[in-house]
Amino acid sequence: MLKLYQFKETRKYWKGSAPTVCIGLLSEICALIDRHELKPLFGGYVVYEGDGHAEFIGVWGGRNAAQLRRMLRERGATLQLLNHLPRESRVKVRAVFDSSRSTQLA
Repeated sequence: MLKLYQFKETRKYWKGSAPTVCIGLLSEICALIDRHELKPLFGGYVVYEGDGHAEFIGVWGGRNAAQLRRMLRERGATLQLLNHLPRESRVKVRAVFDSSRSTQLA
């Protein structure tokens, strides 16, 4: 079962309104969706580092989160959705953008 964490990111390094963020373990998500696929599909991605240096990858925005969950299910994942941050997590890479898309994080 793939654990996904979906939450509102309210920490001060995000500008504008608090975005919805949906992340899962990098190794588990990237086994189903290549990191390079995330850029053109979602306009970019975000990487968090958690307790014990575990890395999490995901997307921001409610629609992107729903699309990510749908894609993971279509590729065979059984999901467990948790409505909180992983323990002791922090943003490692705030956002990686796809330069071919105009959507950018404020």
